[in-house]
Formats: sequence, structure tokens, C-alpha cells
Amino acid sequence: MCIRDSKGDCLVLNNSKVLPARIYGTVEGLESKIEFLILNQVNDLWEVMVKPGKKAKVGTKFSFGYGILKAEVKEVLDSGNRLVKFCLLYTSDAADDMQCV
Repeated sequence: MCIRDSKGDCLVLNNSKVLPARIYGTVEGLESKIEFLILNQVNDLWEVMVKPGKKAKVGTKFSFGYGILKAEVKEVLDSGNRLVKFCLLYTSDAADDMQCV
């Protein structure tokens, strides 16, 4: 939708949603730094842009927030984005457990 004022300027309105989620972590086993920009959810996986992408091959695992959040690349899309599965580590009295989201 475009609203024009008397000067001819156009204000464009839309109802798109942006998921502002940029997280920083490391490649497990290498401790190399990685950046994820989470774009959207695709079933039980999440589409992310990865920087640098060369470190994010299928099966590669990442750690975020002192190891509380883990991620694994499940698929590389034609666009270069990745589909990843996130798992949250939480500690209970019984034992450490992983909950995937």
C-alpha cells in the first residue's frame, strides 16, 4: 500500500514480519566462531543464514551460549541457507537432558 502526500512522496506500508534473531557461537570441536541469522521455522527445523557458510556443512554441530543451545545442520538449501535443528540443554536434579526445538 502506498500513501502519497502533497509533495509526491510515497510512504509504503506492509504487514510483513521479521524474526530479528542473530546469534553467535562456535563450531563444536574447532571453537571457530560462527554467526547465525535465523530466518523462519520450517516444520521442526529452522532456516538460517550462516557466516561463514563454508563451516556449515551437513552434520556440522554448533554451540551457543556456553553450550546451553546446540544446533546441527540438516540440509543445505539451493539459496545457500541451511536448515538446522536446535537443541536446548537444561540441567535437572536427575541428569543433564537435551530438549530439541
